[in-house]
Amino acid sequence: MAADRRVAEGLEHLKEAEKCMKTSFFKWKADYDGAASAYTKAGTCFKSAKSYDQARQAFLKAAECNVQNNVMFHAGKAYEQAGMMCKELNDLNRAAQLIEKAGHLYREHGVPDTAASTFDRVAKLLEPTNPQKAVDYYLIGSDITECEDRPRQAADFQKKAAKLLVRMGNYDRAVEVLKVEKKFQIEGENAPEVSRVTVELVLCHLARGDFVAADKAYKDAYGIPGFTESDHCRELAELLDAYDENDQDRLSSVAARPMFKFMDNDYAKLARGLQAPGGGEGGKKKKAALLDEGIEEGMEKGQLENQEVGGEDEDEFEGGLC
Repeated sequence: MAADRRVAEGLEHLKEAEKCMKTSFFKWKADYDGAASAYTKAGTCFKSAKSYDQARQAFLKAAECNVQNNVMFHAGKAYEQAGMMCKELNDLNRAAQLIEKAGHLYREHGVPDTAASTFDRVAKLLEPTNPQKAVDYYLIGSDITECEDRPRQAADFQKKAAKLLVRMGNYDRAVEVLKVEKKFQIEGENAPEVSRVTVELVLCHLARGDFVAADKAYKDAYGIPGFTESDHCRELAELLDAYDENDQDRLSSVAARPMFKFMDNDYAKLARGLQAPGGGEGGKKKKAALLDEGIEEGMEKGQLENQEVGGEDEDEFEGGLC
């Protein structure tokens, strides 16, 4: 079988690597370069044969040899490959540790682009099982790209982190992350994205029950080109007004509009779940007051009509029946 042939080929590469590592009276230092190459080839063969545990071990040995040889970029690549083999073995925590190690090696040895994309991958890997750790990795990626003066990329990492925090219900930290994203979006002169972040900030503040902060986030956006003429501005104004008036029915109605409905799913869900303070009784009281006012007006109108009718009757029979 093809898999068996690839395993056998991998075992031959392991033997070659072991020879490179041996020392003798005439060979005082191990051939780390040759060993790293042979271990990498062995790992690739085992990976092809889907013998993931053997591949993991081979890639780890390749990484160690590259570290000894002070070839850190290739050491990072080998650690990353070992991490991916751990993923195939469903050992996600170990996979994350190894890929993180690769990311740090890339960053420390002058390849920040590769480092940032590595932290992005490991964050995505952990999103379903350890979202808090994934947030940390996204923020590391943001820090790397910020140092490289790429604000739009840095903002994208912050955006991913904030979305996860909202999913976890950690609105306080989400607000802080969104503020940093907004700063990067402004630096990147990305007005549409600044408007989007403003909506997300307002939603998070309202979810925290902080109307004052939500209103301030909304008004701070007035300086964004095109914001005051946008749907974002109009819909947020109505949302804040409904919240301020404690009108749950109106709040839910505004939150169900297309602008909120077609946001990223985590924020759309957040908008749908907003609760007006005071149990949303403000709208009901207002309606009741209007109803009472209408009844009172009706009663007053009826009384006036009765008086007019009574006056006409009195005039008709004022001179008696004769």
